[in-house]
Amino acid sequence: MRHEQLLSDIDTAEQARCGQRDATTESKGELLRLMNISTEARQSDSAVCMVVARLGLELPGPAWRVLLGREERLVQRAASCLLLPGSGDLVQILTQGDSAWILAVLEQGQPQKQVALDFGDAAVRMSAKQLDFVAEQRITHKAHELSSVSMAVREVTQEHCAYVKQACIVQAGSMHVDVDQHLRIHSSLATVMADALLKLDGAQIHMG
Repeated sequence: MRHEQLLSDIDTAEQARCGQRDATTESKGELLRLMNISTEARQSDSAVCMVVARLGLELPGPAWRVLLGREERLVQRAASCLLLPGSGDLVQILTQGDSAWILAVLEQGQPQKQVALDFGDAAVRMSAKQLDFVAEQRITHKAHELSSVSMAVREVTQEHCAYVKQACIVQAGSMHVDVDQHLRIHSSLATVMADALLKLDGAQIHMG
């Protein structure tokens, strides 16, 4: 009788251990399933998608509203997109998670007489062996300060007009001015100074 009871106790203990192993196995399986779901969610959030769409309303930032599928999102211009987008433009957009960038302007929504390249607050530096600017009508530059350093400056023009509101200072080793027809210098006050020699040479010289 004692022997049968002992065998029964051993069977009960073995069944309990098996049940614990099964429960542990099920818990590990559930944990792995949850980890896989979390990994898939992260991969879905970080997935990169390329789409083509038309820009909607421009907002401060700057940013633009755009309809991607059935969802309206805000997109910003990527640093590589030099052409400034506008509302109605057909653009290439890259999305990743909650972020979206305009990579390129494929087609402008309205014909533009002026194409704007916007670098924002960044400084722009162009380096080349030779750089040519060619315009059929006009080249305009506007800056708070304009600096030029070169070995030689050559200009060939039909007309040259310069308006200086305050002081115009020219410092040179020597200066030669050659005028084919008429040279006129006018001022309310004028001073001509020379340390060694002042020479006036002409067929006729009128003073006063």
